[in-house]
Amino acid sequence: MDVLREHLRSFEIIAVRWKEPELQHTDDWKEYFQPEVISDELVLIPVWRQEEAQGKYPQRYRMIFEPGGAFGTGKHATTQSCLRYIEQLDIQGKSVLDIGAGSGILSVYCAMRGAASVLAADINPSSPSEIQHLSSLNGIHTIEVYEGDGNRLEGENMYDLIVINIGGEEAVRQVQTCRRLIKGTGAAIVSGIVEWVEPQVRIAYEQAGFTLRSRQMDDEWFTLLFTVEKSAGNP
Repeated sequence: MDVLREHLRSFEIIAVRWKEPELQHTDDWKEYFQPEVISDELVLIPVWRQEEAQGKYPQRYRMIFEPGGAFGTGKHATTQSCLRYIEQLDIQGKSVLDIGAGSGILSVYCAMRGAASVLAADINPSSPSEIQHLSSLNGIHTIEVYEGDGNRLEGENMYDLIVINIGGEEAVRQVQTCRRLIKGTGAAIVSGIVEWVEPQVRIAYEQAGFTLRSRQMDDEWFTLLFTVEKSAGNP
């Protein structure tokens, strides 16, 4: 400290006082995450709030989560819209593809609701470990993880439900892959769409053979529910 004072005298600074920095408590961010009631069927509960949430929520499905580096904590409007649409569909024993899976909330919910198989795809290198962690927190062991662009997936007529929550322009870029991979009479939930891109997404999917069944807006985000009809070459 004496050396510092001598150095500062040349700048006519003659008083130096040290003050301990005020550090933010490392767990303060946890206050931002409270149990999130999504619907009459689903509540999302932070892992550190399990005990206090006991007996408070009548929902059949109680998903435990821990925020990480990948997208998806259940607070975003697009995630919640997708979860509610998943509830409207019968996915018991069905196959599901989740493109842009992030932390895996949508994938895990599909597995909880009885999907026979779920493939979670994301380009984020942190997604596989976070999906595996979320799955283990909820006793799910049936989700397969693919790290990479959904357009690189191979096969055709493989999935009863495709969920894609990655933004409008990216959804358009994935449309032909979705059409190739979806089974006849399958469904697609497309989300993360801002208002001015929504017509572009809708037209692209309709031109690819999808039929728009429902659309909803949460905050500034649109979520679209499409189906495909059975046709030649798409059993």
